[in-house]
Amino acid sequence: MNPFCPTQGCFAPVAVAHAHMDYNSTFYAGGSMVTYTCNPTYELVGPPSITCIQDPAKSVYVWTPGPNCLRKVYECGPLPKITNGKHSDTYNRTVNSTVAYTCDRDFKLIGQETVACVLAINQSTATWTERPSCIPGTLGRQFVFGIPDIYLGRPEYIKMYISSTYASTVFINAPGIGFNQNITTLANTTTAVTIPDSIIATSAGLSNKAVYVATDKPVSAYVMVRNATTSDGFLLLPITAGANEFVVPSYDTVEGSLSEFLVTALEDSQVEVRLRMSTGNITIGGQSYISGQNFSFVMNKLQTYLVQHQHDLTGTHITSSKPVSVVSGNTCTNVPKDITACDFLAEQLLPVRFWQHTYLCANLKTRRNNRFRVLSLMDNNAVNIGGTQVSLNNGDFYEYVSSNDVATAVVSTHPVLVLQFAEGSYADNAIGDPSMITVPSTDNQESEYFYETPTSVSFHYASITIPTDHASGLRMDGNTISRSDEQITTINITMFSIIRVSVVAGKHHIYHVDSSVSFGVIVYGFDTDELYGFPLGLGRYVPTSIKRNKGSILPTTPYHIQTQFFIDPNFQQEIPGNPLSVKTVANVFVKTFVDNVDWKVKMRLHSCYAEQTLDGFNGSYNLINNGCEMDANTHLLSQTAHETRFVFQAFHISGLDQQLYINCDATICDTSDLMSSHQCDQRPDCAKQ
Repeated sequence: MNPFCPTQGCFAPVAVAHAHMDYNSTFYAGGSMVTYTCNPTYELVGPPSITCIQDPAKSVYVWTPGPNCLRKVYECGPLPKITNGKHSDTYNRTVNSTVAYTCDRDFKLIGQETVACVLAINQSTATWTERPSCIPGTLGRQFVFGIPDIYLGRPEYIKMYISSTYASTVFINAPGIGFNQNITTLANTTTAVTIPDSIIATSAGLSNKAVYVATDKPVSAYVMVRNATTSDGFLLLPITAGANEFVVPSYDTVEGSLSEFLVTALEDSQVEVRLRMSTGNITIGGQSYISGQNFSFVMNKLQTYLVQHQHDLTGTHITSSKPVSVVSGNTCTNVPKDITACDFLAEQLLPVRFWQHTYLCANLKTRRNNRFRVLSLMDNNAVNIGGTQVSLNNGDFYEYVSSNDVATAVVSTHPVLVLQFAEGSYADNAIGDPSMITVPSTDNQESEYFYETPTSVSFHYASITIPTDHASGLRMDGNTISRSDEQITTINITMFSIIRVSVVAGKHHIYHVDSSVSFGVIVYGFDTDELYGFPLGLGRYVPTSIKRNKGSILPTTPYHIQTQFFIDPNFQQEIPGNPLSVKTVANVFVKTFVDNVDWKVKMRLHSCYAEQTLDGFNGSYNLINNGCEMDANTHLLSQTAHETRFVFQAFHISGLDQQLYINCDATICDTSDLMSSHQCDQRPDCAKQ
């Protein structure tokens, strides 16, 4: 580093590995200086500059000692935990390190299992790649349900079918009718349990007709209600924390039939209902209501509440303070309304928070028409149904009917619920009567299903929805599933298939050879004057994205407080669009600042909070309150007199939609006024928050 230099100067200095110098000469006079700059991802160790000086001992000129450029050791910040999952407590935070996540029991990992510490785009900071999320699966350990009234009195039987890949101990309790049963199920098969028909809720209002099911291993379950001339079945959904908001699907009534829904409480709960009726009024608890009005009631643990009406209740909105289940349908109706004969309709409702954007629906095997309804809970919901564009508002539905034997895609801007309806036998002179079937979305389903066909029905079928590229891996009972009856369409550049197959009576195992491939299945069966139909799974979801509106608050002074959202920790890449769209669990970097700043003022960020609506009608969730972090995944990064920066993890509040509004409130202080300035200088005691 100290080469000999000629009299009165130095030759060009030697190069430093991983650095460049600001020189452009081969000879430097005494006193000249050269500065080194390290390449990206390297940091300078030692003096940044060297100087050509005279060595007094030798009377020659030499360069002073220079630096070295060593590779930077980047570290990511602490890795937050995820809801219903965890990562190792000890892990390396340097660049290229990886950490694996695992989910709690009965939860399914969505996303990449392993995250990595990587350099940011500007290569000046390190950040973790996107974390996965853990969501409840179709399987569960706890179920609660009831069975609404059925036309023609008591059914021939009510059976609950339980299946799992595990041998399981199952506890079944219906305290209102004195029914208790403990059973042990075998692995990889289906076990049927008969439930007394006195469990049916036949009277409007409160009753004690709940069935509670608890298991020691995750299971799937469905219920079959069979009458010689009117039958249906429904998938049981595990009770989850998100089971507190629903929209009722039903169908038009005919003389003697009733549109209905039955709420079943797992715990003591307050339930609020906003009625939606096609016409007429309804009397509940001695009071008359019309469509659009609300009523509420209190339920005790394992109570049921039945609502029935002579007109279609589709679009009725239900919310509860604690998790509940809802089964809706019709005691016995025609589909379509003017075509006989009637049949019992029943489905357990998927909570609103698990609705999705994309579905695929095709004619039921052997039937002429593809008939389904699309339900919305958001205004201005643009829905594309097989190329037909419709706009739905809160509580609206659209009924689609086509005799074309094709796969029809449903794609919406806001989440929707899709119900397929089998028609009466006189609609196409085929055997079978009406049924209502919840259609699984194209996302996040299961990779295997066990089920058993009801023995009383003669003809059984299954319709399987799967990405076309994976269809060849489908198996039933070890045999390759025939693709001879396959309809294909494209949704958002991905090709999907609906494969319809005939199924022999008995127990079945439908699966994919690649356990990472998921697919949806609905099963159904026809016989003279009756039909059953239900999905084998509906998946469980976290919202794919959340949307945020950017705006500013106009205070009573001329100053504006601006809030901006970024995808990077350097606050360089602002999230584009309006509304903004980011993936759930992704980091969102927020900058709140005084626009057109006057140095006579300063700002103190007081609070930032999330709301589902602009008016905050459905409540709010605090990220920051009184200057303190209120959420485990929200962190203040920096605060100056005119700007605050923080980061939070995108999330979803159970409720109307995947849309959130982020609001930030701040105080503007006048530095020339001691009292005013003091308001911004106060430091909150966050330990007490």
